[in-house]
This record gives sequence, structure tokens and C-alpha cells, in this order.
Amino acid sequence: MTTTGEVAVTVRVRNLEPTLAGEVEGVSLHDEFDDATVAQVRQALLERKVLVFREQNITPDELVRFTRYLGEPFRRDHGYAGPSTFGENPYVGKVGPSPVGEREGGTWHLGGTWQERPIIFELLQLCVVPPVGGPTLFADLQAAYRGLSAPLQTMLRGIDAAHSTQTTPSGRKAGALDTFDPDTFVAHPVVIEHPETGQPGLYLTSRITHLIGIPRNESAAILAFLRAHASDAQFQYRHRWMPGDLVVWDNRSCWHAAVDDYGDQERWGFKTGVLGGDWRPSAP
Repeated sequence: MTTTGEVAVTVRVRNLEPTLAGEVEGVSLHDEFDDATVAQVRQALLERKVLVFREQNITPDELVRFTRYLGEPFRRDHGYAGPSTFGENPYVGKVGPSPVGEREGGTWHLGGTWQERPIIFELLQLCVVPPVGGPTLFADLQAAYRGLSAPLQTMLRGIDAAHSTQTTPSGRKAGALDTFDPDTFVAHPVVIEHPETGQPGLYLTSRITHLIGIPRNESAAILAFLRAHASDAQFQYRHRWMPGDLVVWDNRSCWHAAVDDYGDQERWGFKTGVLGGDWRPSAP
């Protein structure tokens, strides 16, 4: 039932790539949604993994309201060492602007895997974007898993990866695949089962330092192959931002990377995350 102030709409989604990403049409995020509309949005997000809401230009408070439709917002004021909060809102993180040479990103990653119970959804709105460049890439980790041979799929299902618990990079040389501290970590499976769809997929991020129980030279080779395979163009959606775009993605089925190709142009906005309650990544 729709209560006062809530809006019931039919959510229309235009597919952007074969297995990944959809643009939501006819929806204003300035409105409050009824339960039926929230259910449509969530179902579309599970199916497309990435949802694009063009030129919404919502406020941080409106972003938190929309975030709550998807679950419990992640707080950024309890010792979190990532992006600073936007204004006084403990749930909203600031993204940019960052001077050339001091930008995070550029690596393929997932949100919050340093926690035993990671972030399941992330939401990002960019308010100012460069005239050219600065896209965000997303890649389908479930399609990437399906693209592996059966013997390799079987092998990977029995392996856990070490996700460093550092919340900021240690400054180690990235080229040595040792950007994060390998000695303090939480273990997550390399292949997980999506808790809502039941689909298996790879679970990869930049903060994985090694595979547990695998010799380091073999671990580095396997990780290098998996990272290259899972970020291949055939699994990708490239989002070219317009000011006010909101993009929402499912960290359990895709990963992402920001492209730093826009020089000294401005690029900034704000983001939120959604916690998954008691969910912890588990193997199929």
C-alpha cells in the first residue's frame, strides 16, 4: 500500500550490455518510493548488477534515503580510513576532487572486503565531471566465472583468498602485487554463491594479497590470470558520466575501476554503501 508522500511507479530498464548494466527510465529519485517500487528496483539490480539513473542530481540526504531502500547504510565515522565524509552525514563519503598523482582508483576492486561481512551494494553520484574522460568501468564477475574451463572452475571453488584488513594502501610497490599488508587479512572464497540469486561468481579485488594454502609464486600467477580474465572487455560496461548521474552496483556480482585519464579537470561527488546484515561470502 502506498502511504502519504510515497510514489508508485513502473520501473523500466534499458539493457546496456548483454549480461551487465541497465539504465532506469522514468524514475525520479527525489520521490519517496512505495514497497512495490523498491522491490522492482532491487530485482532489476540483481538481474543487471549495475543500474544507471541519469542526471538525478539528488542531495546527500536523498541519497541516504534511497540507500535505505536497499538495506542498512554503511557508517564512515567509526574508524574507517577511506574517503572522508561529505558534510556532517556519517553515511556519505566524499569522492574527489583529487590532484593528479594523489588519486585512488585505477585498480579493479570491490567495496569493503576487508570486513568479515562486506558491503553488498554501493551507490555513487558524480556532481561535477570532466568534459572528456573519467569513466568508471564495471565487469561481470559471474560471466567471468562462466567463461572459465570446467577444471579451473572446480579448482577455484576450493580456494580462499586473503583480503588485507588495511583500510588504506601501505605504500608498497604495486607492481610487486604487494600494495596491501599480506599479514593481516580476512579470508573469503575465490568463488562465491550470490545469496539472493544463487549464481556462482568470482570474488576478486585489489586488496587480495595471496591465495591461502597456495605457494606464493603459484598464487601470484593464478591471481594475475584471474584479474586479467575478469576485467576483459567482453565482461565490461563503461559508464561515461553526466553530471548528476547515480550509479548503483552489486558488489557480490561485479567489480569496478575508475579511469584516471582526465588530467587536471574536476571530477567529484559522493557515495554510500549498503551492509548485508549477517551475510558473509560463502562458496557454492
